[in-house]
Amino acid sequence: MRDAGWEVAGIDPDPLAAKFAEQAHSIRVIADTLPKAQLADQSLDAVTLSHVIEHAADPIGLLRECRRILRPGGKVIVVTPNLASHGHRDFRDSWVHLDPPRHFYLFSPATLRSCSELAGLHVELLRTSTRTAAWVWTASDTIRQKGNFNRSQDFRWRRRVEGMRLLLREEISRRIPNNDFAGGGIGTDRWIRGLHHYPIGGRKRNTRVFADTAIEVNGQQPVYAEFRCGGHRELLHA
Repeated sequence: MRDAGWEVAGIDPDPLAAKFAEQAHSIRVIADTLPKAQLADQSLDAVTLSHVIEHAADPIGLLRECRRILRPGGKVIVVTPNLASHGHRDFRDSWVHLDPPRHFYLFSPATLRSCSELAGLHVELLRTSTRTAAWVWTASDTIRQKGNFNRSQDFRWRRRVEGMRLLLREEISRRIPNNDFAGGGIGTDRWIRGLHHYPIGGRKRNTRVFADTAIEVNGQQPVYAEFRCGGHRELLHA
């Protein structure tokens, strides 16, 4: 991102993790939570919460804090497990993403949209992905069988192939037009030009960076939600 013209910063409440990230990536990392970091109003162009919001005791408050520190036209990118997924429906209390006690809240696309709107954000893009479906199946099935999952020991090639069955089911579901049970409902043949992979925080210097991102409807794995604060959106139709 620095090479693309961004000023990049990160934040992590674990001092050891923050120090490691700072040294490994040569970026400034604040060892604190976002609400306690006291960043200036309207100081960032983009905020990424990648598998963060499910760990927050006050997810709506976290989104409001993101809105406060965003400049007009800024974006928040949230990635979180999808409670409406086939994985959760199939495995129930063995679903790997339940992950107690680390996960405080889990979201369907509909509830994630509601939280963002309660925080004063406008949902510009809401989509799902099957990217981790094979891993979710392997982990959840292993938990169902033996009560725990060790990635280094249990995620073998045979199990990965078995997990492809869930991936195919998820992929078929999200490609059915108007299959809106998981809250997508925005079509599979539309493309949005917008920021996609962000640092946790950043300010643009000279370059505007865009990546073409498919709007994928009703996939059943992590929910990708893109929120904006003011500004405009650019839509391209295939």
